[in-house]
Amino acid sequence: MTWFDQAHCKDMPLSWYFEDYEDDKEIAEQVDEICFECPVRKQCLKWAIDNNSTGVFGGVYLVLGKYNKTKNNHKYPYVAAKLQKEVAEI
Repeated sequence: MTWFDQAHCKDMPLSWYFEDYEDDKEIAEQVDEICFECPVRKQCLKWAIDNNSTGVFGGVYLVLGKYNKTKNNHKYPYVAAKLQKEVAEI
């Protein structure tokens, strides 16, 4: 069993983690909640950073494996700062 098999998002619409997240604040907030409660959030985030991925991984919108301020601007500032630090430390 891989970390993805344990991910809360495995049966969710893929578009929620890409274009819908970018275009719909309500979906973005739902995705954040799903990610923040996920038992494999950190593994997901690390995988995405290591693979230069774009989209939402571990509750963070990344562009080519880097934290993107614009796509994460709906988050509370203290949450965004914590996530940005977490990305930088991986």
